[in-house]
Amino acid sequence: MSEVDVYDMEGKIVKKIELKDSIFNFQPNLQLVSEVVNMYLANIKIHTASTKTKGEIRGGGKKPWRQKGTGRARAASIRSPLFRGGGVTFGPRPKKVVCHIPKKKRGIALKSTLSLKLQEGKIRVVEGINLEEGKSKNFNEILNKIQVDNDKGKKMMVIINSPSETVIKATSNLKKIRIKNPLILNALDVMSCDWLILELNSLPLLEKRV
Repeated sequence: MSEVDVYDMEGKIVKKIELKDSIFNFQPNLQLVSEVVNMYLANIKIHTASTKTKGEIRGGGKKPWRQKGTGRARAASIRSPLFRGGGVTFGPRPKKVVCHIPKKKRGIALKSTLSLKLQEGKIRVVEGINLEEGKSKNFNEILNKIQVDNDKGKKMMVIINSPSETVIKATSNLKKIRIKNPLILNALDVMSCDWLILELNSLPLLEKRV
């Protein structure tokens, strides 16, 4: 099993714990990670491109010419797709594309990303995250104390079971920090952050999620 340090909010190592090899020392499947991450990105994307059909184009109520006797083809409306300025046949319409990958594959992808983060040394386990005041400055101080690279541009994912109001308030103005419940963590969340900060009591739920 992989052994990691557990920090308190003062940055002191209070103990060491062993993480399950089946989750944090998993042989990464990069091809599957790419497949699952692309699925999540595709599901987030909103297709907003839209064209109008002939029934949605303004005007065109009058028949352009009489039905017979002109030598030309019949035409009911100048808003037909056959005319310039008319509707579009089979044009793009707003839609929601939903991709699906089996749960087992999603679990393997999550284990792969967690294992990669641990190999990179980008995981920190904190005994508990509590703040007396909901100030961003206080939360940044905790990050510095637990030796997290808190430079501008670095993204962090904080995994907490039930964050307090002060923690939510302290991180609400920090765009680089996202708070996530362990039961809804996925491979895209892990891949999109530079550091993963785990509250100690979130580990059992994270194991349940995987």
